[in-house]
Amino acid sequence: MAVCPACNNEWEPATPICPQCGYDMSKAQEQAPAGAEPEGQAQPEPEAATSSRQEEHRASEPAFHAPPPPGGAETRFNLEPPGPGEDVPLPPERPLLMGEYLSKSWRILTENIGLFLLFTIVVLVISSIPVANFVLLPVVLAGFMTVTFMAARGQKFDFNDFFSNFPKTLDLFLAYLITSIFVSIGIVFCILPGIYLSVAYMLVYAVIADSGLDFWKAMEFSRRLVTRQWFSFFLFSLLLCVINLAGLLALGVGFLFTMPLSMIAIAIAYEHQVHGLL
Repeated sequence: MAVCPACNNEWEPATPICPQCGYDMSKAQEQAPAGAEPEGQAQPEPEAATSSRQEEHRASEPAFHAPPPPGGAETRFNLEPPGPGEDVPLPPERPLLMGEYLSKSWRILTENIGLFLLFTIVVLVISSIPVANFVLLPVVLAGFMTVTFMAARGQKFDFNDFFSNFPKTLDLFLAYLITSIFVSIGIVFCILPGIYLSVAYMLVYAVIADSGLDFWKAMEFSRRLVTRQWFSFFLFSLLLCVINLAGLLALGVGFLFTMPLSMIAIAIAYEHQVHGLL
């Protein structure tokens, strides 16, 4: 692009004559001293200066960070006690987003409806057998948590993963037994302590499924975590009870959907409250 020094008009330099004022650029170039650049044409920058300018531009741009691996491994909270006999530190307090928990739970359920319905039938069969109900029910309920964690973290899973908590059977059984005793004692003697504990221990299966904590540390971690927002968790548990009641009223068939939805929602709440993932 040529620029006329007389009128500052710009045009493609197919002709040395300015089409606006008639100025002859060829005469101006002949009169220019040797080695000088023609007027109106930019002098190319030295290669070193160009390279330096590009480096400065790149340095001023924000650095690109690759997205974290599925499950947000970079942000996961450490669920190990700092020392022998010490409590597991609590994660930062986060609001309880009940609507978002249910929305994500519904998406996970509907995307894997076949697996969850089949496993729910297995759980209901186990719960109808007295001895199996007492020993195995907490193990299979924890299976809901494990598979939900895998789904929420973008990991592949199959039906066998619902039964992956059998190595933790003792801790899950003891957590089920002791929390049931504590809640029963609380309800018998004063009602309110029982209600408090039933809500406070609602995350214990998720804690055991997600960590290597024993039953007592898992119970204490759940209680301390929930107590910070006990009333919000109480409302959340009431909402899940209403959803399951609606499922039972729908000729019982709806419970096949509402039960896994509730278990998934608890796991999603744990995932958000502990690891900040949603």
